[in-house]
Amino acid sequence: MLSSKKAVLKYFIMEQKKANKILQDKDREGMHQYRKKIKKLMYVYNVLPKKIQKMIDFNKTELNNQQKRLGNWHDNYAAINYFSDEHIPLETSEYFQKLKKREERQFNALYNSLSNKLK
Repeated sequence: MLSSKKAVLKYFIMEQKKANKILQDKDREGMHQYRKKIKKLMYVYNVLPKKIQKMIDFNKTELNNQQKRLGNWHDNYAAINYFSDEHIPLETSEYFQKLKKREERQFNALYNSLSNKLK
């Protein structure tokens, strides 16, 4: 059992390092990959026995909040990509300009927040 606990710990350490490395480049696809990595880590963490969960230095509440904020940002990002300029009537373009500005603010705030935690 001890070796399996070490393997689980090693998995979480390696996956967190991979997630952190993704954020080194300030790009939106990387941010989405980071969210997917967090969600995967949370799924794995949640199926572990409580005894093993206690061994892992993993702030579930904080990461879940991060994941939700990333999800809110990604919803805007995906909507902008879906409704590209060629699909939007000109009279509604002001709304999408606001949506783009909102997405940009969310992205920058998230990136700054996450990258500061990695320092």
